[in-house]
Amino acid sequence: MRYFAMPIMLITAIIVGIAVIQSLNLRAMPVQIGAVSKIRPAADIFSKGRTQPAKSGTAVHHKDRLSTGPKARLEVSLIDNTKITLGENAQLTIDEFVYRPAGRNAVSATVIGAFRFTTGLVGKAKQKELVIQTPVAALAVRGTDFWGGPIDGTYGVLVLEGEVSVTTSAGTVILDRPGLGVTISGPDAAPSTPTVWASERISRAVATISF
Repeated sequence: MRYFAMPIMLITAIIVGIAVIQSLNLRAMPVQIGAVSKIRPAADIFSKGRTQPAKSGTAVHHKDRLSTGPKARLEVSLIDNTKITLGENAQLTIDEFVYRPAGRNAVSATVIGAFRFTTGLVGKAKQKELVIQTPVAALAVRGTDFWGGPIDGTYGVLVLEGEVSVTTSAGTVILDRPGLGVTISGPDAAPSTPTVWASERISRAVATISF
C-alpha cells in the first residue's frame, strides 16, 4: 500500500502547488480597465514597467501613466464609458477603478495639466467615490462633466454639467451648476469664490482639451 500511496500524495501535492501558482499569477496580472479611444498626434503610456507609444485601442490598466506632449490630445474611455481627456503636456494615472452596479463604485485618478472628466455608468451608481487629484486641489465628483487645468496664470475648475467639490488645504467650495467655476493660485491657497465664467473663458478652457 505504501508503494501506491506515496505517488498519489506526491501527485496531489503537485496539483495543489500548480493551482496555487496559477492563482497567484492571475492575481498579479494587470486588469484592463479601459483603452485609449482618441489620440492626436501622439502620446506615451508607461505600463508594465516600460514606456511605449500609445495608440487608439491601447489597453489601460490600474497605475498605468499616460502622458501627452506639445499640441497633443488624448482620450481614455473606461469600461463603464467614463471618459478622461487630456490636453497638451499632461499626465494621467488611474489609481483606482471599481465598477459594480450593485455595490461599491470608485474612480480615483491623478492628473497634471488640462483635462476633461465625464462620468459614465459609475457616476449613476448609488454607492460611488469619484476623486481627481490635481497639483493644487482634490476634486470630488458627483456624476458630472467638468474641466480642470491652467488658465490665466492660475489653476481653474469649471463645471459643464453636474456637481464638483473643490478642496485645498485652505478650504472647500461646491460647484453645482453648469458654467460655475473657480480659480486656485497655488496648493496652499483657498479656491476663489465660485462665479459664472464668461463664455469666452469657457471656450478657451474647453479648447485646451478639444481635438
